[in-house]
Amino acid sequence: MKRIITCVVFAYMLLAVNVLQANESLFYAEKLYEQQQYDSALLVYTQLIDEGFESADLFYNIGNAYFKKGDIAHAILFYERAYLLNPKDADIAHNLAYAHSQQVDKIDIIGQGFFKKIYTSFYRYFSLQTWVFLSVFCFILFLTGLLVFLLSPVVTLKKVGFFVGVFCIGISAISYSSASSRYSELENREYAILIEPAVSIRTEPSHSSKALVVLHGGVKVFILQERNGWYSIRLQDGTQGWIEQKHVEII
Repeated sequence: MKRIITCVVFAYMLLAVNVLQANESLFYAEKLYEQQQYDSALLVYTQLIDEGFESADLFYNIGNAYFKKGDIAHAILFYERAYLLNPKDADIAHNLAYAHSQQVDKIDIIGQGFFKKIYTSFYRYFSLQTWVFLSVFCFILFLTGLLVFLLSPVVTLKKVGFFVGVFCIGISAISYSSASSRYSELENREYAILIEPAVSIRTEPSHSSKALVVLHGGVKVFILQERNGWYSIRLQDGTQGWIEQKHVEII
């Protein structure tokens, strides 16, 4: 038992040390950014990512550094990553929209269906962790209400237990569905950003195929499938074609 406790304490100490080191690195990178040493700041930020640290604030800062360097494509990429983790942050949303406005290509966006748009906004309202907590907590309340309904000899308490149980199982189911959607969005990254200055979108996964259109850095694409180092993509206006994987980065 003592060994287990010692291991747990040691693990928490290592975690605390790693967090402190990450905070120190972030502070150092922010100082470099303030001194307009954007390349040096990006080196520190990239090192943090390589060490496994990810957060909306980290991606947001990286996006700002790239934007200051004039690299709109990478700025959009990291703003999109930050927005994916924290879609309610007004600064992230503002900078992302402004960066998109600086793109060379102005692509008409086919809007989502009304109900899909509402549902997307709904499940993005809370973080994945919050939805999971709500689902589990409400399920426990449902079980409590069920026990009260089944075991209480008092009719009034039975009614309360029944209605509390029905309400909580409904909230638990909605929270579970939202958590599943949020998890799928975070894990199954289906969007990418074109990072090259200019690339031709082709009809087939081959350089000898016909070029449909030339796109420039910062364009957001939806990945349909992968084949031999190429992605089949769909633009936000519905246009479909093929592009080499090396020209895009997954959000």
